Amino acid sequence: MNIIDKNIRRYFGSRRGALRFLGVAAIQLLLRRYSKFGVMPQRVERVVFVCKGNICRSAFAEAVFKRHCSRNVASLGLDTTTGCPAHPPIVQEAKALGYNLNSHITTNITDFIAEEDDLYVCTEPAHIEQLRDNIPNVHVVLLGFWGIPRRFYVHDPYSAGGLYISYISRFLESATQSFAEDLEHNRGLSV
Repeated sequence: MNIIDKNIRRYFGSRRGALRFLGVAAIQLLLRRYSKFGVMPQRVERVVFVCKGNICRSAFAEAVFKRHCSRNVASLGLDTTTGCPAHPPIVQEAKALGYNLNSHITTNITDFIAEEDDLYVCTEPAHIEQLRDNIPNVHVVLLGFWGIPRRFYVHDPYSAGGLYISYISRFLESATQSFAEDLEHNRGLSV
């Protein structure tokens, strides 16, 4: 494997992940389309982390958030089966970072009970429209706004190798900690 392929796998998960990341970054750079998803609403009673399967990104972010914020928290998947455990490689990586995902159980959006002052935290822009198709008029932010560097698209680590799982777990941990701190102090971001 050459250095370019290794870095693509480490930082983006796959070539598809790199292309999606670059596409979303270009849209943000040129059109600032996602800037509104870095602004927190004034009132938040519960934080809901959202991803596709609720077995990797949202499950891990929920565990990190529980440690760093006193607010109610949940997570859901847009395309999952309710009642499944977290993805074993993510469970292992979470354990290495000091988080326990052994009791995580997936929740499909159709089984989720929304509340009025929920704040939904997505890991990729495509999830926002899917979310709004199921739960209209929701407050949404992109978790990547709180990461360093900012990532408006966080590729799903489900089929990625260990390099990406390790990298993106640390990114999600840092972004979620920053998000929790800003939420506790009711701060938005300058986007």
